[in-house]
Amino acid sequence: MFHINVYFLFIHCLLFQPGLDDVVKMCRGRNLFFSNDVNTAILEADLIFISVNTPTKTFGNGKGRAADLKYVEGAARMIANVAKNDKIVVEKSTVPVRAAESISKILIANQKPGVSYQILSNPEFLAEGKVIDANQNLKYIASLKSKFK
Repeated sequence: MFHINVYFLFIHCLLFQPGLDDVVKMCRGRNLFFSNDVNTAILEADLIFISVNTPTKTFGNGKGRAADLKYVEGAARMIANVAKNDKIVVEKSTVPVRAAESISKILIANQKPGVSYQILSNPEFLAEGKVIDANQNLKYIASLKSKFK
């Protein structure tokens, strides 16, 4: 068994999730850490979740229909700039079309020697207020994986 440190870079949770406080209290300081120091979190984390806003595009191709990936791409650039060792990068949330491809392209284009990435897509099929219960009583796991060196 191995130990994975998970850093969350948001201090305020804007979602209503019954039971979340109990889970956080149980795990905080063991392998769940909260920080607003993004660089340190990237350096120390083994597993990085990209869970950012993907609003609908307001201009260009796909205006009014497609997801705007600027925040996803910004997170990938930050990871590529800071990481000094292998990372597992998880695309989390609604998993817009081509987000994993965009993350991979950015990480490959900015890859440092000796650093490799695994990209996972972890789509979210959960309704607000049901996350804790659904994760404790899993019926299925959907994940797509990509690895490159």
